[in-house]
Amino acid sequence: MNIRPTIHDLRSAGGKDAAILDLLHLLELHEPPVRLRVDYLQELWRCSQSQVSRRMAAINELGCCCVLNVWGRYRLSMEAPLPKPERISRLQASRQRWAALQQQWQEAQL
Repeated sequence: MNIRPTIHDLRSAGGKDAAILDLLHLLELHEPPVRLRVDYLQELWRCSQSQVSRRMAAINELGCCCVLNVWGRYRLSMEAPLPKPERISRLQASRQRWAALQQQWQEAQL
């Protein structure tokens, strides 16, 4: 008898990329966008709330989908998340402004 393993079976066996397997498991069960309750995910994956949180954060870090945590539910959508804003120090910002002012001054002199 040839029984096809499910994605949950593959992840339980210890795959290399658990976050991808978790995402595929959720996509196998639900059509995104979807809201998933934490207690549902705990029961589905047979793990604690903190493990659900880590696993959903790992799915979000894949960059191919967007996971938001809102009031005890996770919203999973296949929209690409916005890139994180680049943080620059105040010193770098003032140097950039000064360089722009110098360039404008030189262009005005010509």
